[in-house]
Amino acid sequence: MKFASLTHRFMIWFAAVSLLPILMTGYSLLRTFETEMQKTAIQQVSAIADMKAEQIDAYLRERLLDTKVIQTASTTREAMREFTQVFIQSGVGSDAYRQLDASYRDHFKRFIEDAGYYDLFLISPQGTIVYSQTH
Repeated sequence: MKFASLTHRFMIWFAAVSLLPILMTGYSLLRTFETEMQKTAIQQVSAIADMKAEQIDAYLRERLLDTKVIQTASTTREAMREFTQVFIQSGVGSDAYRQLDASYRDHFKRFIEDAGYYDLFLISPQGTIVYSQTH
């Protein structure tokens, strides 16, 4: 490119020299803004993750407390003993099992409804499910 005059040359050089600091400052501000946005996003995601972890912990603590409450109830212990014995001797289809089921069904149904559970299992020490509320 040929310049007709010295004035044109100075104008071109002046524009180039004056634009360079503006471009460098703009790029520096862009990088700073980008870094700050990333930090903010990471902090927000981290805060959400911490909150969700606390909610999960609270939920599990509540379920463990529910388990301890029903486990320590004398009715549950008695039902566990009786259901295990009848299950081993007669099986689930026997009249004795049906009678036990009828006598304990309302007790366990109230617990399930109050706690908002879908089902309740009584599991023998051998690992066999001897009672299920929903069958």
